[in-house]
Amino acid sequence: MNSFDPKIIHNALRYFCLALIISLFFSSGAYSFPLHQNTNQEFKLLTKKKVLILHSYHEGFYWTDRIMKGINTVFENEDVETFTNYMDTKRCSDSAYFQQLKDIYHHKYSNIQFDAILSSDDNALNFLIDYGDELFPNVPIVFCGINDFQPERIQRNENITGIYESYDVLGTVNLIRELHPNIKEIAVIYDATVSGMAFQNRMTRVESILKDSIDFKHLYDLDLKDLHMQLSNLPKDAAVIWGIYIRTPQGEVLTSEQSLEFTKSATKLPIYCIWDVVGQGVIGGKITSPVFQGEEAAKIAIRLIKGTKANEIEVSGSPMIHKFDYNALENHGISTSELPENSIIVNESYSFFKQYKTLIWTVSIIIIVLVFIVLVLSHLLQKINTTSKVLQITNNRLAIAKEKAEESDRLKTSFLANLSHEIRTPMNGIIGFAELLDYKEITIEKQKRYLHMIKESGHRMLVLINNLVDISKIETGQITCQTKTTNINQLMDNTYDFFKPLAEKSNLSLAYQSQLPNTDCLIEIDSLHLEQVLTNLLTNAIKFTKEGQVHFSYQAQNDQLYFSVKDTGPGIHPEMKDIVFERFRQADTKAFHAEEGSGLGLAISKSLIQLMGGEIGVNSTLGDGAEFYFTIPYVKTPQTVNS
Repeated sequence: MNSFDPKIIHNALRYFCLALIISLFFSSGAYSFPLHQNTNQEFKLLTKKKVLILHSYHEGFYWTDRIMKGINTVFENEDVETFTNYMDTKRCSDSAYFQQLKDIYHHKYSNIQFDAILSSDDNALNFLIDYGDELFPNVPIVFCGINDFQPERIQRNENITGIYESYDVLGTVNLIRELHPNIKEIAVIYDATVSGMAFQNRMTRVESILKDSIDFKHLYDLDLKDLHMQLSNLPKDAAVIWGIYIRTPQGEVLTSEQSLEFTKSATKLPIYCIWDVVGQGVIGGKITSPVFQGEEAAKIAIRLIKGTKANEIEVSGSPMIHKFDYNALENHGISTSELPENSIIVNESYSFFKQYKTLIWTVSIIIIVLVFIVLVLSHLLQKINTTSKVLQITNNRLAIAKEKAEESDRLKTSFLANLSHEIRTPMNGIIGFAELLDYKEITIEKQKRYLHMIKESGHRMLVLINNLVDISKIETGQITCQTKTTNINQLMDNTYDFFKPLAEKSNLSLAYQSQLPNTDCLIEIDSLHLEQVLTNLLTNAIKFTKEGQVHFSYQAQNDQLYFSVKDTGPGIHPEMKDIVFERFRQADTKAFHAEEGSGLGLAISKSLIQLMGGEIGVNSTLGDGAEFYFTIPYVKTPQTVNS
């Protein structure tokens, strides 16, 4: 009788349990295949429009890269998939090479249906005219960068449209003659490439027009040694046009930067261009833009993708612009004022005033308006105080009235002199540093410092204006108490956080003490006025204390809250204690003449405390600091009990 092997039974049970666990895992939804999640994304990829981009030249070639920049500017905002190829015909352009390219593209793209083809420069368009029907039948083509375009070139193919290169060689030549009236000869540099031959045709037409007025020297397809010799032997009354020189007779390919660097090393004469190579050493010229051509070609490709027929889009040329390099202009002593209107200038030196001219004028106008407001308020304030003094002396004895009138006049004179100084100081700072910003050679660090000083002066004037407005409102009875529930401890915390950096900046120690527990710290008070009084007292304490500390606190005393601000400053003379709270007064103008201030802060504080039903005073010993204190009613907020 055969018996079962226990190992076989054990392994069978293990595999069964494993299969059961996997089945439960997938059926529970803990894991699911992401096919349904990516369905929309995959469908979107399948429905993307496909565009083949075929460049005649190689990646890194200045002209081609600028065209590609324009193309990408448009396509990056479109739902388009691009296939970019560089034919590299600057290095190789024989018929066998084109046949090999045809075989390569057929192998690469035989299974891809393109919606449009975008080509740059002549070799790519010629390739598509020769092989396009075989490789990409019925696919519309957009070209750009074509030299000396003739409509007959594409008249047999209604599926082609695009942007051709417009050039104004005559415009650049006339520009040279205008900027250099003593020029008698112009040397033109170009190679034997397709672009070089197109440039030669244009120069021939220009030469026939100007043959009796200026000589042209053709530096055509020279090797580097001969080109250097020819350039170095040019007369002083000559100029150079860099037509195009990117391939030597030996087949060596140069970048535009290398070619222009070589040209600059061979001659110190002014060099101009008809292509957009401005910024590589040439002065500039009347040029065509490759970026624009790339942008316009890409826009046409989008129109073709959306259903417009190629023969419905008219072939057009690229716009011409005047573009110059500021450094090259300076090297040859050419002023920007001599350039044509609306010229584009690259590498122009930074001018703070030119860049922020509108802002500077706006700030200046605002400052003038603010000064006018200050003067008007000062005038009104003077009238208000004069009227007040006249009413006060009506029933008093003549001698007392005379004494008070004289005192009033003295105070007003002192105040107006002080106010004039307070206005003049920040205004001088604003105007002075604004004028310094107008210098061309000012460094960025100085600009930042001058702007900071302008900001500080503006802040100082704003504080003065606010004080004038407050004292004016107090005099006319326009300020009232607006009580609300306030957390007095939180108010003290916020005040400490605000003044701590200011105290540290003056190398002072700042401390405060809150006496009420958090359960009793909710009171009914005009918190805005309370904060204003504390701010005035702490500002004065920090300003007049040169070393030591500033301490502020409050405590409950029966039905009053007692606030205190102590400092270790110079203190106040006993004779001045009674007048420091008067309007337009400071404690001792001789002792503190170097300090800023209009003398309104304590007067405003006193009025606000009295408005809130409290009192304010000062305790001080000359040379041993001062303590400003005030009281306000202690009105607790009623506690609400949830039923």
